Amino acid sequence: MKLINKTPILLLAILLTSCSSNKENSQANEQPTLLPKVTNACFKINALINEYENDFSKIKLSPIKTRIGQIWKAKYNLVGDNCQVWAWGNNKHTYSCSNTAPNKEIADYYFQNAKNTAETCLGESWNIKESARKNSNGYKVEFTKNDSDLMLSAHAIPTANLFKSEWTIYYYVGSVSQIK
Repeated sequence: MKLINKTPILLLAILLTSCSSNKENSQANEQPTLLPKVTNACFKINALINEYENDFSKIKLSPIKTRIGQIWKAKYNLVGDNCQVWAWGNNKHTYSCSNTAPNKEIADYYFQNAKNTAETCLGESWNIKESARKNSNGYKVEFTKNDSDLMLSAHAIPTANLFKSEWTIYYYVGSVSQIK
């Protein structure tokens, strides 16, 4: 997986496209309507939240061949150039991206930017919970709403190997039950 570390900036800050008022195509063979290109982080976060209920259908590009589940290359990338939409059981879909940091300090920087941007964009109706990860080292932040199954989260996880120690930052948007 090729990841680019040049714009780590935000959890959901480089998220997706704008919300579209275009009606869904009534015929299966019609091309989906392209969403306008946007640059505002909060606008992108809202677009991703709105597209969640549609299984990220306007974000999915070509399918990725795999033996497990269904995976699509994402039209828009949170970080790097390899974000994906995954289909899980019960027809739940998750949008995910990852970014590698060469050390904990840079991972902390990526993580804090993601957290601060999401917190600013989502507003007071969203709950924020920051904690250690349960099943591995590292830490996470989760954004949820009382009346929704949707969760936005970022996880920072040490990914040491034989020759070097790195950190990986994962960004998720999807069902609370699939992300936890």
